[in-house]
Amino acid sequence: MDNPIHSADLLLDELHPVSGASLIGQLLDNPSITPAPALTWLLEIPGWPDGNSSVNVTIDRIPLDVPSWRELEGAQVECTEADEPIAAYAYDGCWFQFEYVRIQVLRQVGTVARFDIELDYCDEMFSIELADGETLETDRLCATLDVEFEGIRVELDTDRQLAEFTDLADLVFDATSGLYRPVAKRGLP
Repeated sequence: MDNPIHSADLLLDELHPVSGASLIGQLLDNPSITPAPALTWLLEIPGWPDGNSSVNVTIDRIPLDVPSWRELEGAQVECTEADEPIAAYAYDGCWFQFEYVRIQVLRQVGTVARFDIELDYCDEMFSIELADGETLETDRLCATLDVEFEGIRVELDTDRQLAEFTDLADLVFDATSGLYRPVAKRGLP
């Protein structure tokens, strides 16, 4: 029988960042979220914390104030109330919502950025089964992870252009995915 690890923290080593995470820009015209169109970001982390678990983490509507998708390094944001404006969830068959979100972009090389994130004050404790068979019970997640920029999705009801919100250099529209994707992918060593 597995003995759960009772911990308020799951801290991962920055020298071994979580991989498999993706970042998508979202240019939306949604008055229920913001009164004007805004470029926000969606961070998806499958298999938290090691890529092997059944827990997926989604952090949506991240308002990173950057002039370009190529200039994420140094950006940081903090949210102290659920969905105001950032929505952060863990999912393992049930949704678990976090009230507190802190995100900092530590480094960026090409299309890969190293994020430091802290998610806290979950609405309830949840369990994560780790690769070594241990079970972690937590309501807080902290990690450093490498994130691949996948592109920007534009969903505007007006004639506004993406160039009004970010630099378009090295982005091309991919009709298959509906994303403005980076031309070449390069990453951290």
